[in-house]
Amino acid sequence: LLGLIFNFIGLTSTNEVIVFCTIIFVFLALLSSSVRIFSYWCNTRTVALVGNDLSFLAYQKTLHQKFITHINRNSSEIVNTLVTEINDLVLAFNFVLVAATNLVISFSIVVTLFVISWKIAISSLGTFSLTYFLISNITRKEIQKRGYKISESAMYQLKSMQESFGG
Repeated sequence: LLGLIFNFIGLTSTNEVIVFCTIIFVFLALLSSSVRIFSYWCNTRTVALVGNDLSFLAYQKTLHQKFITHINRNSSEIVNTLVTEINDLVLAFNFVLVAATNLVISFSIVVTLFVISWKIAISSLGTFSLTYFLISNITRKEIQKRGYKISESAMYQLKSMQESFGG
């Protein structure tokens, strides 16, 4: 099949085929990188817009509550919710978008591998699945511990800021 394509294009020597394949590879690598950067830009922009809207709505809803509610509520609790919780929600939304993008890319790669060779596709899929499983099991506990530490530190940071400003 490749021989027919090379003959159709007019490539006769091995050097011409190597140069042609190199040019195609570089072009596809640049195209892939461009699509990846554009995808990242779209995801980041979408997450920023959603985060902006959520922050605005939460702030607006907080400001339009009754005066007695403001007096009875701890201001650090409000700040914690408006800053930390919305930030965590936006980060989770970003994770979902990145995971969806990566899922589409992975699916495309697997389909392409099956078109090229089902043996290579199955062995690659098995190897990468096993590697992913091992890495996730090894790092899961450490990631959870760090997540708890980050959450706890953010709470103390906000509490410290509130106490510093007299709230």
